[in-house]
Amino acid sequence: DGTGIVHLAPAYGEDDLRVGEKENLSVIHTVDQDGIVMSGFDIPGEGKFIKDTDKDIVENLKSRNLLFKEESYEHDYPFCWRCDSPLLYFAKESWFIKMSDLREKLVINNQKINWEPSYIKDGRFGEFIREAKDWALSRERYWGTPLPIWTCEKCGKQTCIGSKKELGVEMEDLHRPFIDEIKLKCACGGEMAREKDVIDVWFDSGAMPFAQWGYPEKEDSEKELKNHYPADYISEAIDQTRGWFYTLLAIGTLMEECGVAKDGAPYKNVICLGHVLDKHGKKMSKSKGNVVDPWEMCEKFGADTLRWYLYTVNSAGDPKKFDIKDVQDKNRRVFGTLYNSLVFFKTYADKDFLPTDIKSENILDKWIVSVFNFLAVEVIDCLEKYDVVSAAREIENFIDDLSNWHIRRSRERFQRPACHACGKALAGRPKNAEKKNEAAQTLYFILMELSKLIAPFAPFMAEEIYGELSNYCLSDPPSGREAKADIRNPSTGSGNKYLESVHLCDYSEPDEKLINKELEEQMKQAREIVAKALALRMEKKIKIRQPLNELRFKIYDLRDKELLELIKDELNVKNVIFDKNIKDEIELDVEITEELKEEGWAREIARQIQQMRKEAGFIPSDKIDVRFTIYDLRFKNLMEKQDDFIKKETNAKSFEELKGKEKFDLEKEINLEGEKIKIGITKKKRAQREKG
Repeated sequence: DGTGIVHLAPAYGEDDLRVGEKENLSVIHTVDQDGIVMSGFDIPGEGKFIKDTDKDIVENLKSRNLLFKEESYEHDYPFCWRCDSPLLYFAKESWFIKMSDLREKLVINNQKINWEPSYIKDGRFGEFIREAKDWALSRERYWGTPLPIWTCEKCGKQTCIGSKKELGVEMEDLHRPFIDEIKLKCACGGEMAREKDVIDVWFDSGAMPFAQWGYPEKEDSEKELKNHYPADYISEAIDQTRGWFYTLLAIGTLMEECGVAKDGAPYKNVICLGHVLDKHGKKMSKSKGNVVDPWEMCEKFGADTLRWYLYTVNSAGDPKKFDIKDVQDKNRRVFGTLYNSLVFFKTYADKDFLPTDIKSENILDKWIVSVFNFLAVEVIDCLEKYDVVSAAREIENFIDDLSNWHIRRSRERFQRPACHACGKALAGRPKNAEKKNEAAQTLYFILMELSKLIAPFAPFMAEEIYGELSNYCLSDPPSGREAKADIRNPSTGSGNKYLESVHLCDYSEPDEKLINKELEEQMKQAREIVAKALALRMEKKIKIRQPLNELRFKIYDLRDKELLELIKDELNVKNVIFDKNIKDEIELDVEITEELKEEGWAREIARQIQQMRKEAGFIPSDKIDVRFTIYDLRFKNLMEKQDDFIKKETNAKSFEELKGKEKFDLEKEINLEGEKIKIGITKKKRAQREKG
């Protein structure tokens, strides 16, 4: 190392052979196929295994006074992937396909193909074909496609047989040993015997588009090839840039070159996938004990989750460091969130809910419908480009928008109680009923269409959502009976037959007339203001349940009344004011007056009662009676002052101080500003509610 002298052995290395041929060096074998140093060359270590001759060579050089320095060093060396035995490159005669003459054609045909990721096209794969080596076709093996070349034992003439018809011999099996028994007559009168080699199995794989139809010999094979070639789409791991991806293109180009095929590009689109590694970036292997069983992951998290993780973790062609924690996170953030959105709809939708046209003018509804339709445009565009990663990530972002903004900010519209006996909407309060129906119709439409959009990505979750929502369209679901509405397009109400699976539906089609990018931008700005204000609350250690007096902002476009109400509700402030003269983008008044403090206490009490309702297993429509015991006079006054607010927030019929002994469904002691308050809740019986 560092001497400027390089050792060359043209018979024992690809680079050595290439340089040796360039310098006109002889290719001489001094080691046999068993790795034993041959005699007759006066080489140190004759008769020994090549890896055991290092000391002999060193001693020989010493004895001739030619040894400059001796040291051990590490360098790359080939080993058997199965048994880890050291390997020796060994030059042998072989049959080749002269691919080096077709480099330009390979590059031209590669440019016709859409690669995902796109950088593979001119990168890893493009570089490989620009320097395409001649293809060593023959293999000294027993199993495989026989090399169809016969050589005359007398004159040495060789012929390549192209078909069974040309062979002229009826045979049931064309493989070895039967094919080796076939002898042909040479024009010189000699006998021709088949070369004993078989063909590289990658040739079989690359010839698949033609061979599967028996093209060009078999009847109707041309018609079949025309219908199926080139393939619309293939996918394999990144190592196939030297394997199947290449051999398909190589044989396609060969077939085009010899006039058998019209197009040398055998596939139109290819997704090239990176290998799945362990979480430390190491190759998985049983010997290292770092293999993750995919079936175990499917059992634990579901096949949809595992697929989604692989879609979105990184670019398709990059190696994937598989970490179970990341899979758990995807399961929670994507499918947990999506399923909870479905549960929310089922919980709050009236039992007599019927899908109809979406006519909501609510800003949240118009916004989520716009975002969904633009999502559908983007997803379809990504899928047309075979960019699954971007498509899945856009869907993931939308699920977050749906749950953590649209549904969360729409909760109050959904919470108009229904009759406990039948689940139908209660009469009266028509304005609130209309608001709830608008919210329900919008959410139904979004979830139904989203089930279709995610069906290719997450088929099981899509089917679950679709099946649950379809029940609202049917009087007697779900086996093909008349639908109350057309669930392929919930807004039409046309009464078509129920389709039993989401996978029988047409893919979700965007309605671009419903896309409002101006509204989407305004909502984005509103949410950014909310995020900054929430960060200020956190910095000042003020909980969101504590009301504040005022937020000022200076974004001119955000003066829409509905947007201001959203910001106000989300931040729990009394006033939101546009003020172009403030120094920063927002200013939050963090002074807490006594009145604001009392409101914050009331919200905390309401939150605690809501938690008790959950623990008691009550449903949202259950009316309750609440009793409390408290000794601090200021909190007694607070309870009286905030009575209506707490009852409204907790769906309570009564909220009173405990006067005697009562039996509760759940009783709990809470701590408020150091003061202990006992609270008991009781679900009102059905008859009591109906009478009330």
